[in-house]
Amino acid sequence: MTVIPKLLCFMFIFGIAFLSEPLFKDIMYIIRKKIRLKKHLLHVKNKKNIEQVSEFEKHLYMLIGATIRTKNPKSAYIFVIVSGIISVVTFTLCSFILPINIAIFVMLISTSMPYILLRTKLQSIRVLNSREGDTLISELLNSYKISYYNMQEAIKLTAENLEPNANCKKLLYNLAKGFNKAATTLEIKELLDTFRFSIDTSWANVLATNIYFAQTNGIKVTNSLSDLLASISKSKRVIEHSRRENNEANLMLKYLVPICYLLTVIGACKYFGFTFRKFLIYQFGTTTGLTWILAIIGLYLLGIVINVFLSREKMDL
Repeated sequence: MTVIPKLLCFMFIFGIAFLSEPLFKDIMYIIRKKIRLKKHLLHVKNKKNIEQVSEFEKHLYMLIGATIRTKNPKSAYIFVIVSGIISVVTFTLCSFILPINIAIFVMLISTSMPYILLRTKLQSIRVLNSREGDTLISELLNSYKISYYNMQEAIKLTAENLEPNANCKKLLYNLAKGFNKAATTLEIKELLDTFRFSIDTSWANVLATNIYFAQTNGIKVTNSLSDLLASISKSKRVIEHSRRENNEANLMLKYLVPICYLLTVIGACKYFGFTFRKFLIYQFGTTTGLTWILAIIGLYLLGIVINVFLSREKMDL
């Protein structure tokens, strides 16, 4: 007897829920719409804030976005604060051990080091992205034809078909996601500016221009992409030959300098009567030793940075 009332109550509640289903759907639709509108307004507000800042802050924002993959509008402000903290801490520590002029010099180097590291990382990203140009354009051209000349769908399809370890894969995914949210041609242009910035080559500029016209005006760009693919394939053979010639210099810089320093330690202990503890005291416990080790580290890092910018050539037209 107790089961029947519970069953009737359950059927009554189920019936009300079934009849009220359209109302629940409308309520959920309104809630989702408000959430999307709020996110869109927040995105527009952040973009307006970015547009009002100086050119240097815009540069920092794009640099951090391309290297660390963050879209926080305050990232440039945070970067400046972190660099300032590093500067103060370095100067405070060095002023107790080193002369004031050397401490100031070390402080200036440490302050600029975060920016130099990001620029070096950006250069490495650009080199790796540029060397996938022929694969990227070839896959995009095929996807563009398969998707019936829909550029937005072609970019998404290209990102899915690229190898999992391809450097351009994440770049295209971000571009495809941005196109899904972009409502104006200005937003599309900003997305393509980020794409150009992450590669910084002539072929990337040409590709971004083709994508822009295909996306905004519906212009068919198959012939243009085919010509671009032929040009970049010729350029790749020249870059590959140059890269083989630079391998010896890269190996010497990476391994020979640290090995030479280790041999210095071994030579001091074996031929000059030093112990390892005594070597550490002279190297890091005296003003002269600390000055020289900082100079060695600074020059070594400077060599790596110069090597990244000069030896690792981007694949361009």
